[in-house]
Amino acid sequence: MTPSQRKEELSKAYIQAVAGMCGFTVGTWSQDHGCIDTTIRSPAKAAIDLQLKATSSQTIARDGFLAWQVEGAHYDKMSKVEVTTPHYLVLLWLPGDEAQWVEQSLEELILRRCAYFVKMTGQPARTAADPTVRLPLNQPFTADNLRTLMAASERGEHLAWANHQEADDEA
Repeated sequence: MTPSQRKEELSKAYIQAVAGMCGFTVGTWSQDHGCIDTTIRSPAKAAIDLQLKATSSQTIARDGFLAWQVEGAHYDKMSKVEVTTPHYLVLLWLPGDEAQWVEQSLEELILRRCAYFVKMTGQPARTAADPTVRLPLNQPFTADNLRTLMAASERGEHLAWANHQEADDEA
């Protein structure tokens, strides 16, 4: 398995663990079908769609954000407003040293660093061929934040997280 494939598998495990802590189910994994890797559902049938990415690059953090370049066609699909399920980009930010990604003992399983999210539904039209999306470091993909996202989805609200925004290509 390549390092990229291992990162992908770790991002899935991260999502599965956080959703499991909340009592939510994670749908079948797909390979970017419609730019949706999976859907999380609550017992009340609320849902959010996720596009997962993972990186071990240490140069993407600037000014309180992680900068992630998105292929233009994918950006267009994820930012569509006329959807019934909110779409989020989730980026797992791993340590630079692959040996530090995961540690396991008889007492614990540690997946180092954190995933961050940004709502893609309703993002502004892109101004670059492959725009850079900024994921706020104050928006970790945690159990508490996932519960908030699911509650908003259940109410039919498209939760507007104040800090998400498209960065220019220089980011």
